Amino acid sequence: MHLTELDQLKGYERGAVDYISVPVIPELLRAKVSVFAELRRKSRQLESLNRELEQRVAERTEEVEKAGGSSAAVEFRTPRARTRTSMPLSRTAPDIIFSRQADGSRDYVSDRFYEYTGSLADSANGLGWLDFVHPDDKEPSMAQVGALRRIG
Repeated sequence: MHLTELDQLKGYERGAVDYISVPVIPELLRAKVSVFAELRRKSRQLESLNRELEQRVAERTEEVEKAGGSSAAVEFRTPRARTRTSMPLSRTAPDIIFSRQADGSRDYVSDRFYEYTGSLADSANGLGWLDFVHPDDKEPSMAQVGALRRIG
C-alpha cells in the first residue's frame, strides 16, 4: 500500500511511532526492531529506577518523621557513603566573597579570590584590595566604591 506523507502524518497524530515500507528491506526491519527493543529495555529500566527512587524517598520521609520532623536530625546518605555537609557556604560558593570591619579593613576573603587572582592565601586581608585591580581600572573602581559609600 502506498502511503502519502499526509497519511503518515495522520498516523503519527493517532499514535503511530514508525512505518514499515513494502517491500520490506530485511536490514532496515532488523534495525528498527533493534531500536524499539532497546527503547523498551530503557523504559523498563527507567520504571525500575523510578520505583527505587520512590522507595528511597518514602524511607527518608519516614526517618524524618521519626526524628521529630526535623530534616536536620537525619543523616542523609548517598549510595556510596554517608555524608554530612559542614563546609561553610563561603568555601563552596563559585563567587568571590569578602567581609570588612567597620574601619574598612578586610577580615575575610574567600578561597575563590585567591584562585582567581593567583595570589597567596591570606595576602588580601587588610586594606590592599586595590593592589589586585588592573592599573587601567583603579580610578573607575575607586569612583564606584566612593559612590557606594555615599549611598550606604
